[in-house]
Amino acid sequence: MSLATETTNLDILSHGWLNLGLSQHSWPDEGVSEGRRSRIGVRLKETITLLNRLWSEDEVSFKGNHHHLERPTDVRPFQEGGIPLIVAGVTSLAVNLTATLAYGWVHPS
Repeated sequence: MSLATETTNLDILSHGWLNLGLSQHSWPDEGVSEGRRSRIGVRLKETITLLNRLWSEDEVSFKGNHHHLERPTDVRPFQEGGIPLIVAGVTSLAVNLTATLAYGWVHPS
């Protein structure tokens, strides 16, 4: 929730000039040794889904594996429809999230 609120405030202050970049990991092997890759992917998808809902719906309650909002919340940015989300990464998850939930994609350098 604080990410949604803080980015909404920045979007309002900038009069809609904010884009938000998010990433699971940049490269396919990052996080594999710790067994975190799949958990991080689920968390990123849930985060993007929740942000999109918070920025586009009047009231949002949400119960996921990583994020919970018990009471309806209204967080509206300056940009109608929400802040554009840019996903970074070279994994199939990053590309799929971009195609289904985000505004754009960035290949890490």
